[in-house]
Amino acid sequence: MAISERSLPTVIAGRYELQGRLGSGGMSTVHRALDRRLERMVAVKLLAEHLAHDPTFVSRFQREAEVLAAFNHPNIGAFNRLEKAPDLTALLVEVVEGEDLSQRIAPGATPVDEAFADREADGRGARSSASRLRSVKDCHPEAGALRS
Repeated sequence: MAISERSLPTVIAGRYELQGRLGSGGMSTVHRALDRRLERMVAVKLLAEHLAHDPTFVSRFQREAEVLAAFNHPNIGAFNRLEKAPDLTALLVEVVEGEDLSQRIAPGATPVDEAFADREADGRGARSSASRLRSVKDCHPEAGALRS
């Protein structure tokens, strides 16, 4: 049986102490957590309970882990690990503090090229990452941040 949002323990995998929800979608929920072993903050992305035993969604989650592991960009949280247990599938990623990317690209906001003009390297990195990100179906602007 998968962990439900209602019965979510405060510590995941004996190591990650949940400290608050960062966001959620149809496929997963993301929580801020303290990695007790390394004494640092991480984002814990938990696959939704109703998808935890669906091979298609578990495979998509695995693919997302592989794509994240290939990234090295300052505005994309560094991938730490994929945690799998009978009752849990989770991605552990660095927490990126900063402006939510959806705010920067919202209708009427600064166009993407202008938004990255003062951060040319960030813009190049974001554009070069686009093809890999397209392979992850759960990728959306709310999942990105611009470091403050």
